Amino acid sequence: MEAELALDEEGNFLAVRGSNLSNLGGHAAAFVSLQKGLGLINFFAQPFFCAEPWTKRSGTHVPLAEALKTCASILDGAHDDLPIGAFYFAGGIDEIRARAAGAA
Repeated sequence: MEAELALDEEGNFLAVRGSNLSNLGGHAAAFVSLQKGLGLINFFAQPFFCAEPWTKRSGTHVPLAEALKTCASILDGAHDDLPIGAFYFAGGIDEIRARAAGAA
Protein backbone atom coordinates (compact mmCIF):
# COMPACT_ATOMS: atom_id res chain seq x y z
CA MET A 1 0.00 0.00 0.00
CA GLU A 2 1.36 3.41 -0.93
CA ALA A 3 1.01 6.05 1.76
CA GLU A 4 -0.04 9.55 0.76
CA LEU A 5 0.23 12.91 2.49
CA ALA A 6 -2.57 15.47 2.45
CA LEU A 7 -1.44 19.04 1.79
CA ASP A 8 -3.54 22.17 1.73
CA GLU A 9 -3.43 24.67 -1.13
CA GLU A 10 -0.43 26.37 0.50
CA GLY A 11 1.52 23.12 0.84
CA ASN A 12 1.01 22.68 4.59
CA PHE A 13 0.83 19.11 5.89
CA LEU A 14 -2.67 18.07 6.97
CA ALA A 15 -2.89 14.28 7.28
CA VAL A 16 -1.79 10.91 5.93
CA ARG A 17 -4.26 8.92 3.82
CA GLY A 18 -5.55 6.02 5.86
CA SER A 19 -5.46 8.08 9.06
CA ASN A 20 -8.39 9.97 10.48
CA LEU A 21 -9.10 12.57 7.81
CA SER A 22 -11.90 14.24 9.74
CA ASN A 23 -9.44 16.94 10.87
CA LEU A 24 -9.26 18.35 7.34
CA GLY A 25 -12.37 20.43 7.92
CA GLY A 26 -13.05 22.71 4.95
CA HIS A 27 -9.50 22.47 3.60
CA ALA A 28 -9.08 21.39 0.01
CA ALA A 29 -6.45 18.68 0.19
CA ALA A 30 -4.12 17.43 -2.52
CA PHE A 31 -2.57 14.04 -1.85
CA VAL A 32 1.12 13.60 -2.61
CA SER A 33 2.72 10.17 -2.54
CA LEU A 34 5.07 9.54 0.35
CA GLN A 35 7.75 8.45 -2.12
CA LYS A 36 7.64 11.86 -3.81
CA GLY A 37 7.77 13.56 -0.43
CA LEU A 38 10.81 11.54 0.62
CA GLY A 39 12.48 12.30 -2.70
CA LEU A 40 11.90 15.99 -2.08
CA ILE A 41 13.26 15.78 1.47
CA ASN A 42 16.38 13.99 0.22
CA PHE A 43 16.80 16.57 -2.55
CA PHE A 44 16.86 19.29 0.13
CA ALA A 45 19.77 17.45 1.80
CA GLN A 46 22.16 18.86 -0.79
CA PRO A 47 25.82 18.99 0.20
CA PHE A 48 26.50 22.45 1.63
CA PHE A 49 29.86 24.19 1.42
CA CYS A 50 29.82 24.96 5.15
CA ALA A 51 29.49 21.23 5.96
CA GLU A 52 32.57 20.13 3.97
CA PRO A 53 34.76 19.59 7.08
CA TRP A 54 32.23 17.12 8.51
CA THR A 55 30.89 15.41 5.38
CA LYS A 56 34.23 15.21 3.56
CA ARG A 57 32.28 16.05 0.40
CA SER A 58 32.53 19.19 -1.68
CA GLY A 59 29.59 21.54 -1.49
CA THR A 60 27.30 21.83 -4.48
CA HIS A 61 25.67 24.94 -5.87
CA VAL A 62 22.27 24.41 -7.43
CA PRO A 63 20.84 27.63 -8.91
CA LEU A 64 17.49 28.66 -7.42
CA ALA A 65 15.64 28.33 -10.74
CA GLU A 66 16.96 24.78 -11.22
CA ALA A 67 16.15 23.82 -7.62
CA LEU A 68 12.56 25.07 -7.95
CA LYS A 69 12.14 23.34 -11.32
CA THR A 70 13.48 20.09 -9.84
CA CYS A 71 11.15 20.35 -6.82
CA ALA A 72 8.16 20.77 -9.12
CA SER A 73 9.25 17.88 -11.33
CA ILE A 74 9.72 15.60 -8.29
CA LEU A 75 6.18 16.40 -7.14
CA ASP A 76 4.85 15.97 -10.68
CA GLY A 77 6.30 12.45 -10.77
CA ALA A 78 8.89 13.06 -13.50
CA HIS A 79 11.53 11.23 -11.45
CA ASP A 80 9.48 8.41 -9.96
CA ASP A 81 11.76 5.97 -11.80
CA LEU A 82 14.70 6.98 -9.59
CA PRO A 83 15.43 5.37 -6.21
CA ILE A 84 14.90 7.65 -3.20
CA GLY A 85 18.53 7.22 -2.12
CA ALA A 86 19.79 8.81 -5.34
CA PHE A 87 18.38 12.17 -4.22
CA TYR A 88 20.27 12.17 -0.92
CA PHE A 89 23.31 14.42 -0.69
CA ALA A 90 23.33 15.11 -4.43
CA GLY A 91 23.33 18.35 -6.37
CA GLY A 92 21.14 18.94 -9.41
CA ILE A 93 18.96 16.44 -11.23
CA ASP A 94 21.76 15.55 -13.66
CA GLU A 95 23.93 14.38 -10.76
CA ILE A 96 20.99 12.52 -9.26
CA ARG A 97 20.28 10.70 -12.54
CA ALA A 98 23.99 9.87 -12.98
CA ARG A 99 24.12 8.47 -9.43
CA ALA A 100 21.02 6.35 -10.06
CA ALA A 101 22.46 5.04 -13.34
CA GLY A 102 25.69 4.09 -11.57
CA ALA A 103 23.80 2.19 -8.89
CA ALA A 104 21.89 0.11 -11.45
